[in-house]
This record gives sequence, structure tokens and C-alpha cells, in this order.
Amino acid sequence: MDTYASEAEALLAVERRLRAIDEQLAPREREVAALQEQLAPLERALAALRQKREELASAVTHLRNALEVDAPEDPSPPATERPPGGYEREADLGQSSRPKTIDGVVRILDDLGGEASLSEIRREFEARGWLDSFKNGHEAVFAATRRLFDHGRIERLGEGRYRLLPEQRNGSQEVAMK
Repeated sequence: MDTYASEAEALLAVERRLRAIDEQLAPREREVAALQEQLAPLERALAALRQKREELASAVTHLRNALEVDAPEDPSPPATERPPGGYEREADLGQSSRPKTIDGVVRILDDLGGEASLSEIRREFEARGWLDSFKNGHEAVFAATRRLFDHGRIERLGEGRYRLLPEQRNGSQEVAMK
């Protein structure tokens, strides 16, 4: 019986140690639960701030594109050779400055029969030498096309395809944006 008694005493000692540990853990578990309750609203606020940051970054990008479109435009440098495709650049013809980007889009759409895809408009900009002085010319053409659409000067026919509204055709492109 001695073995049984010593095993029982050892088991009781382990149980006492476990209760002591549980008593020490209980306040810590309450602290963890309280901290988790405080953490949840902070995590939601952090997620909201991250989303707001993304929205602001997007707005800054759009504003930069708009500023690039509205910026006073420098004359494009004279071209020394014709671009691939055999287009004659307006710079080659002695025209020393390019139009504002939005006016260029209207002019190109008018020249192309009133309808074109964004890639066709970009190709025409390149062929005419109007992208030479842009750092991000393709983005500027897209932004100008988007602004024209947003202001009701052109209509979107589908993904990347646009049509000049009839009142904008044949030299009536000086209509001010709303």
C-alpha cells in the first residue's frame, strides 16, 4: 500500500500544482480577452485607413494624369525621320506645336471618320509626333479620352472604342468642356 499512497500523494501534488497554475493563468487569460476586445476595433480602423490610403493614392494618380493633360504643352521637337508605317508627322510638315491632348484626340477622331479605338488614337498621336514630349504619353492619351467621355464630348462604343459626337465633328471641336 505504500506505493499506492505515494502515488496518490504524487497525484495530489500534481493536481495542486495544476490548480496553482490555473489560478495564475486565469487573470492572464482575462487580460488577453480584454486586449483582444480592444484590438478588434483597432484592426477595423486600420483596415479603413488602408482603404482610404488606396483611394487617395488612386485620386493622386488621376490628378497627375489630369494635370499632365491640362498642362501647357511645349512644341514637339522636329522629327529627323519618319516613324514606322510611313505616316508623315506634322512636325515634318513644319507645324511646330502639337494641340492640347484633348483637342488632339478630337482632331484625330474627326480625321479618322469620327470613330476609332484607343490604340488607333495612340498610333495617330505617335505618327503625328505628338507624344514625343510626354513622359507617359499613352497614359495622357487615355486620360484625355476619358475626360472627353466624362464630359460628353465623345461616346464609348465598347471596350476601348470611341465615337466623336456629331456636334464635335468637322472643326467644331472648340466647344468648351462643361
